[in-house]
Amino acid sequence: MDRGIRTMRECMKHYFPSSKIKAWEAAPLDDPNNPIPEEQELCAKSLLLLAKFNDEKCNVDMDVNIKNYLQVTLVNKKSEKNFFQLAGYFDSIWTNQTPRKQ
Repeated sequence: MDRGIRTMRECMKHYFPSSKIKAWEAAPLDDPNNPIPEEQELCAKSLLLLAKFNDEKCNVDMDVNIKNYLQVTLVNKKSEKNFFQLAGYFDSIWTNQTPRKQ
């Protein structure tokens, strides 16, 4: 599985360079009725897959994975699923935190 994820990361670097991703993140949300380009949607789906994999395998720090989930929502601002996944990740963090004594 790790080899597949490594291959996916390399392909993403090739097809979705960071400059392109940053441009999508910075772009304002236009008419919500217009679909986003297929390439941008594919990038967001790939980023979400990597974020979920890192979450399940605990490959990265919690703060890094929060940034990963946030990046997905910025690349595809029109997908409710991406925001739902981000909320689910925050919920899992919240439920796994031990209560603090005050």
